[in-house]
Amino acid sequence: MRALIVLALFVATLSAAAQTGKPPWMTGERLLQLVAYPPTAKGNFDLTPKQHLDAERARAYVEGVHDSSDGQRWCNSKQVPAGPDALREAVEMNLRKLPPDQLKRNAADLVIETWASRWPCTDRRDAR
Repeated sequence: MRALIVLALFVATLSAAAQTGKPPWMTGERLLQLVAYPPTAKGNFDLTPKQHLDAERARAYVEGVHDSSDGQRWCNSKQVPAGPDALREAVEMNLRKLPPDQLKRNAADLVIETWASRWPCTDRRDAR
């Protein structure tokens, strides 16, 4: 009976370990692909419908990370708030600097790390 319990615990532990090893749905690499305009595009009007949709997906993803993380590990200041464009540009610039192995990480973690280094929560009274 004890052997059966030990075996069940062992299988449950292996199952939990396997679940945590799953790759994220959105990696930094994928987010960079979605957000990057092709070299020939100067703006939204130069994008194909698929490229426009990809850019909108990236925008929506970044805005979702914003809404779920502002005031926790990074803070948007009341005096000088970072607008949506500045937030997205900071993310794109940081992703472009990362080595390929770092881009395989969870994109939300990379986005939050970018903002935390640029807009740290230095004074909680300053947070929105």
